[in-house]
Amino acid sequence: MTADAPLTRESFRRLHPITVPRPVSRLPDRVWTDEEWDRIRRGYRARDMDEKWNVFVEDDVLFMHRSWTGYGVYEATFAPTLASATELRARLVELTVGASGQSQPAPGVVEHSLLGLRSDS
Repeated sequence: MTADAPLTRESFRRLHPITVPRPVSRLPDRVWTDEEWDRIRRGYRARDMDEKWNVFVEDDVLFMHRSWTGYGVYEATFAPTLASATELRARLVELTVGASGQSQPAPGVVEHSLLGLRSDS
């Protein structure tokens, strides 16, 4: 796998699915640009013990697993949306959290911590 190849489920040693999924009803009204969505689709592997998440995308679903345990915590489904007549962007349309997590993440968690995309980055 090259450095630019997206991470996949097979990129990680141990992953456990969300065992008791809970849908999140309050979703952010944010739209991710094509550049941001491409960045999300590449996934992320925690580089050290201070980083909490291993992330990968299958189709339009983002999977977030705890880096130490491999337990699934979030699954986020995205769908394309028109930004203009010629530009597509991604919108979060469904979010599932593991029962051990909060049923409704605090405001801003999805936009900032959950997806690792801050507006200033």
